[in-house]
Amino acid sequence: MEVIDNFLSEEDFIEVEKLLMGANFAWHFNNLVVYGDDEESVPQEDNFQFTHAFYTPDIEAGYEAVNSQHFPVLFPILKKLPIKALWRVKSNMMPKQDKHIVHEYHKDVPSKDFKSTTAIFYVNTNNGYTIFKDGGKVDSVANRLVTFDSQKLHSGSTCTDTKCRVVVNINYF
Repeated sequence: MEVIDNFLSEEDFIEVEKLLMGANFAWHFNNLVVYGDDEESVPQEDNFQFTHAFYTPDIEAGYEAVNSQHFPVLFPILKKLPIKALWRVKSNMMPKQDKHIVHEYHKDVPSKDFKSTTAIFYVNTNNGYTIFKDGGKVDSVANRLVTFDSQKLHSGSTCTDTKCRVVVNINYF
């Protein structure tokens, strides 16, 4: 695992922050955070988030696709990562809760057949965090990036001190 603070230049960071924290950004409601076990371990009223898919695989069609007109705003992040191929790029927004809610541990890329990496870019500072099953915790600090093996079990939490927790999740080979 590697944590890098001040990952983007201030100018590039402001563009990402302005977009994802802006009033006109299109967030989509998901009534589950982690599909599967999370459905039983987290009360339904707490088990939701908003997402925005920038780039996702279409497994049935056999290709990946850009899903968002805003994808180019993320180029400064993507250019700094050793990406050979993208698997998925999405943003998650978890609204403030009265207490920290940690969802089920999960892996971001289902296959162990390929060495893949997860990068989480933190858009805003809050008291939410990313936690790893085998130990370790990364606090949500604006303009921070953490990278780790996509097979590493991890989870995110909600925050209690700001309106929401916003991250960009990038999975790549």
